Amino acid sequence: MGKKSGGSSAPPAPPDPKLTAEAQSQANREAIELSAKMNRINEYTPLGNRTYSENGDGTYSATTTLSPAEQSQYDMRNALAATLGGKALDWGQNLNLGAQPRIPNAADYNGDKAADAVFNRAKMYLDPVYEENSRALEQRLHDQGLAPGSEGYQIQNRQFGDQRARDYQGAAYTAVGAGQSEAQREFANAMSVLQAQTQQRSQPLNDLAQLLSLTPQGSMPSFQPNWQAPTLPTDTISPTLAAYQGQLSNYNAEQQRGAAGKGALGSIIGTLGGAAVRSGPDYLGKGSPMRIPGF
Repeated sequence: MGKKSGGSSAPPAPPDPKLTAEAQSQANREAIELSAKMNRINEYTPLGNRTYSENGDGTYSATTTLSPAEQSQYDMRNALAATLGGKALDWGQNLNLGAQPRIPNAADYNGDKAADAVFNRAKMYLDPVYEENSRALEQRLHDQGLAPGSEGYQIQNRQFGDQRARDYQGAAYTAVGAGQSEAQREFANAMSVLQAQTQQRSQPLNDLAQLLSLTPQGSMPSFQPNWQAPTLPTDTISPTLAAYQGQLSNYNAEQQRGAAGKGALGSIIGTLGGAAVRSGPDYLGKGSPMRIPGF
C-alpha cells in the first residue's frame, strides 16, 4: 500500500533500551580488552625479564625470569635463610627465660631499721649525758637551798626537762631523715638489680632477634610500571539517541508539510466553489455535478 499524502505515516520507533545497553556494554568490554592488551608490554633488563603469555581462556600470565647470575644469588639467599631460620626456630622453641623478676615496691622500703639505728646511736650518747646533768642539777639545787617542790626548784627542773626533750626530739627527727634516705637508697638498689635481671633475662631474645636480622631476604628485579594506554570505550548510546532525534525531527517536519498542504487545498476548493455559485449552473453544464479538473 502506497504512502498516503498529508503526513499520515507512523512516527519512528524509539531505540530499544536493552539493545542499546547491550551495545554499550560490548563496547566497554572491547575497550577494556584493548587497554589490557596494550598495557601488557614485555620488559627485558640485565637482571631479569618480565613477559606476558596468553593462557588460552582469554586470560594472561606474567612471568618473571631472572638472569643466571641473579638466579644463583637468589637460590643461595633462600638456602641461607632456610638454614638460619631453622636454627632460630629451634632456639626459640627451647628458649627458657626463667621466672619473671619481682618488681620492687617502694612501700617495702620505709627505712625503719635505719631510723631506729640512728636514734639508738644518738640515745646512747644522750642518756649518760643527761644522767650526769640530772645529778649535777640536784646537787646545785641542794647547794642553793632550794627544797623539792619549791618554786625555784620546779622552774629549774622544768627548764632541764625542756632541754632534754628538745635534744631527744632532734635526735628523733634526724633519725627519720636518715631512715628516708636509706629507704630511697635501698629502693634504687633494688631497681638496679631488677634492671640487671631483666637485661639478663631478655638477652636470649636479643640474640634471637639478631640471628633473625642476619637472615637474608630474597629480592627481585625492579621493573618499571606499565604504561597505561588511554583507551576509552566507544560511546554507542549518544549516536543512537542522536539518530532517533533526527528521525523524529524529520517525521515532525513531514507532518507539518502535510498539514500545510491540506490547508492550501481547502483554500483552492473554497475559491472554486464560490466561483461556481456565482456563475450559475452553466459553469459546469446544465445538469452536471460540480467537477474540479484534476480531482
